Amino acid sequence: MSNYKIKYLKYKNKYLQLKNQFGGEGEYTEIPEHNISVPSSFFDNTFNSDLFSDPVVATDGFTYQRASIVQWFQTNNISPILTREKLVSKNLIPNNTLKRAINEMVVLKASFPKSFLCHITGKLFINPVITADGETYEEAAIKDWFQRGNNTSPYTGNVLSNIKLLLNKTIKSSIEEIRIETGKSGKKTSVEYDDIYSDDGYNWFDIDKEGFFRDGLDKNGFKIDGFNKEGFNKDGYNIEGYNKYGFNRDGIHKNGTNYDNDGFNREGLIKTPKCVTTLKIHDVSFVAFHPSEPILATNCSDKTVKLWRLSSDGSAACCVTTLIGHSGKVTFVTFHPSGSLLATSSTDNTAKLWRLSHNGSAAYCVATLAEHSKCVNSVTFHSKVPLLATGSEDNTAKLWRFSVDGSTVTCVATLVGHKSRVFLVVFHPTALLLATTGTWDLTAKLWRFSADGSAASCVATLEGHSAMVFSVAFHPTANILATGSDDKTVKLWNFSPNGSIVSCVTTLHGHNGCIWCIDFHPTAPLFVTGSGDYTVKFWRYSHNGSTAICVDTQKENGCAIYSLNFHKKLHLLATVAFNRIKLWSLK
Repeated sequence: MSNYKIKYLKYKNKYLQLKNQFGGEGEYTEIPEHNISVPSSFFDNTFNSDLFSDPVVATDGFTYQRASIVQWFQTNNISPILTREKLVSKNLIPNNTLKRAINEMVVLKASFPKSFLCHITGKLFINPVITADGETYEEAAIKDWFQRGNNTSPYTGNVLSNIKLLLNKTIKSSIEEIRIETGKSGKKTSVEYDDIYSDDGYNWFDIDKEGFFRDGLDKNGFKIDGFNKEGFNKDGYNIEGYNKYGFNRDGIHKNGTNYDNDGFNREGLIKTPKCVTTLKIHDVSFVAFHPSEPILATNCSDKTVKLWRLSSDGSAACCVTTLIGHSGKVTFVTFHPSGSLLATSSTDNTAKLWRLSHNGSAAYCVATLAEHSKCVNSVTFHSKVPLLATGSEDNTAKLWRFSVDGSTVTCVATLVGHKSRVFLVVFHPTALLLATTGTWDLTAKLWRFSADGSAASCVATLEGHSAMVFSVAFHPTANILATGSDDKTVKLWNFSPNGSIVSCVTTLHGHNGCIWCIDFHPTAPLFVTGSGDYTVKFWRYSHNGSTAICVDTQKENGCAIYSLNFHKKLHLLATVAFNRIKLWSLK
């Protein structure tokens, strides 16, 4: 609502003109100063902020001062508001209802104009629409009028030039503004309308004399028993004494512990992770969990990959097989989401596919991918289509299509766009999107591809980091992407479903070294980062990623964290520092 005294002092001459225009006994020459609260939509906020004197509705449904919009149309055929939508025509309809409402509130000092009541129903507008003659009616009522064969105005009786209807957005917003300012306070609308309560005890705003709406809620959204629609009281607790997160006032969760099922306490902090196992492996740099089984895969500088079977709580681990086949150091390892295949990449310029036995205790190589000209840095499986992606020191990423058993693999696309090596490739969990990091070009890229992988194109480049980008991860369900850089920051990005629109929503500081790795928790609003500052940080984030806070930090003495991975089923996290792997229990 706008205080009209301010507007009056600024536009005194315009005010005098309006009062004269609206009529009355004699000329209005002396106007006492007074405070009148009127809806902000009574002013021409698009062009000059003046109170409307000759309001007209354009085909976009918005109201403008006639002289201003006519001048606009001399050089434009689009709406002057921010949407800049193209208008169907330049036709203008006088907003007679708004003009009368201004007269009632500004001149007659009514706190609520009768003009906001439909001529047909006599009730307050809900969906006000304007007809060709400039009168406004409730949409359902005027449609019924026309359906009964009428082509005249219910207000004037004159024949209408057409029976087209246009939403009167200004009237709708004015009513809503008055509703917010005066309706929800439980106060009556004005002295003139003090007695306007229907037989069932409600006024035009559907509020009874005790200040409760027809749905039984007061102005703050609470019922007479003190609870809102969701069943919580003003302190945020339900009748059982729990808040919306399941905690009572003493911080005890419904499950009887101090932590919810995702491992967070009442303050949103996680239970301190507990290291349950340390595996010492020479020059290990990468680790990956099996998607469902308690199996861990690790690379090694001796050109091999080891598979480890874990106890369900991660407290024990036993190497069950060693995969031999690469002629160079293994750089990356990952499981197919089904768990039946394993992919590895190597400094020997190849990637390999391995088929696992049913219990994961053995694996054999079924295919070698040998079309990159330099070291293959990373490899990833898509979860929905039979595609594999690789990233290489040759500045490219490649898409490969493979058979169900992995024995037949064909390169179907080469992605060119990064100005330096492609360090990491990561598929979106479900969509046909691929994220890549280009390290030296300081960017990450999003690529969209066809289901068979034969067509692919870069749809977005993520710029903003000031140093090399080494890590990238997709959220498991939301359109959120995380990137980590040698600039010591993590960035969270929102992106459109097709990946073409990307915006950075927050930048997180806290690490003092390069962010080598990132992984999202499969279910909880949590992600974890590993850094060259020898720490692992746990971050809790909002539903859209616009805010995030560090809720725990674990330190590795003298060793950078190069890789980490959450198990999808077990409450375990694996982290890799030089020469050792740690398994952390999050239960």
